[in-house]
Amino acid sequence: MVGPMVPADDEHWKFFLSLKDIVEIVFAPCLALGHVLLLQTKIQDHIATFNMLFCDKALKPKQHFMLHYPRYFLLYGPLRLCWCMRFESKHYYFTRLTRVVNNYKNICYTLAQRHQMQLAYHLASDSAFLEHNLSMSSTVDADMNYLSDCVVDALVQNSVSRSDPLHQCKFVSVNGLTYRCRMYVITDFDSNSDTPVFGRIDNIFIQQMKVHFLLRICKSNYDSHLSSYELV
Repeated sequence: MVGPMVPADDEHWKFFLSLKDIVEIVFAPCLALGHVLLLQTKIQDHIATFNMLFCDKALKPKQHFMLHYPRYFLLYGPLRLCWCMRFESKHYYFTRLTRVVNNYKNICYTLAQRHQMQLAYHLASDSAFLEHNLSMSSTVDADMNYLSDCVVDALVQNSVSRSDPLHQCKFVSVNGLTYRCRMYVITDFDSNSDTPVFGRIDNIFIQQMKVHFLLRICKSNYDSHLSSYELV
């Protein structure tokens, strides 16, 4: 959003982008040994740059803790498996329930009972709680006779039947993820340039509660200054 307004040689902007790279590596679901070594170098350079740009500011304890992240990666694996965010999310339910109940006599028993009742309700009444969840916008009928030959061939190659009814919709949600027309998704990685291949969702087809996306494939070029991909 603000990248085009920042000079390309701005040291503070480079400092911010280096911190962004560190965060992305730290929250990665899996890493190779080379990534851990890269993380160690980036953290050291980040702290050295901080001391240079903000010489009147003292280092925060969390900045010192970052120096230990590479060693923890080697000991425990991906650090996102060790963070407390999921605990905080679960704990928020109990803190909110405490204010609603407003009765602190044997509060542990009350919270445990309410939690078990809520979980039993979801397991008993909501079949989508454990099963494949699919929801969509209002649909319109799609006649293959009025679709282009290339679109029909792509649908047939993806096991779409010519005889069964076919529908179109503007957006669809699959297991909590919402996909909309004209949204871009990553479909593959270019092995030569090691950049992701994006696909723009031109249309969403539904047949027998199965989702089929019509994608327009786009190549990408990475812009380090904007820390984003330019689609071509």
